[in-house]
Amino acid sequence: MVLLLLGLLAAACRPSDQGSPSPLEKIEAWEAQMAQRESLDSALADSLILAYEEVRRDSLFSNSLRAAYGLKKARMLAEFPDRSADALEAYRWVIQEMRYAAPAPLAVLETGLLYEKYGDRSRAAGAYRYFLQNYPTHPQRQDVEGLLNMVLQGEDRTLRQVQEWLEKARQDSLQ
Repeated sequence: MVLLLLGLLAAACRPSDQGSPSPLEKIEAWEAQMAQRESLDSALADSLILAYEEVRRDSLFSNSLRAAYGLKKARMLAEFPDRSADALEAYRWVIQEMRYAAPAPLAVLETGLLYEKYGDRSRAAGAYRYFLQNYPTHPQRQDVEGLLNMVLQGEDRTLRQVQEWLEKARQDSLQ
C-alpha cells in the first residue's frame, strides 16, 4: 500500500507525457520567480493561488501536502486587502478539513492576525481562544496567549507589530 502511494505521488510530481510540468513543478518555478521580485506581482500571485488550489483539491496528494498548499493559498490571498474574505475561507478550509495536519494551528493563528489587521478584535480573540483550546501543547502557545491578552486589553498595535508576530510564527513553523 505504501509503495502504491509513493508511486502515485511520484507520478503526480513528474511531468506528463505531453511535456507539461506537474502542478508542483509549476509552483516551484513560480515561487522562485516571486522570490526574485521586489514587490508582489498580482498576475504571478493569481497563478500561484490557482496552482495551490489545484494541489489542495487533488486527493492523490497526502493530506499534509494538501494542508500545506491550502495554507500557502490563504497566505497569498491575505496579501491582498480586497481578498481577505477569500483568505479567511482558505484558512477555514485548513482548520476544518485538515485539523490534524501540521499547518492547522498556524492557520488558526494567522486567521486571528488577519482579523486583528482589519480591526476585528472580537473575532481575533475568538481565533486565539480556539488555538489555545485545541492546540494546548503547540510551541506558539505562549505567543498566542500574549496576543489574546493584548486584544482583550484593547491595546492598539501597529501593522508592523502584527507582521512581526506572523513572521515569528512562520519561522518557528519551519524549525
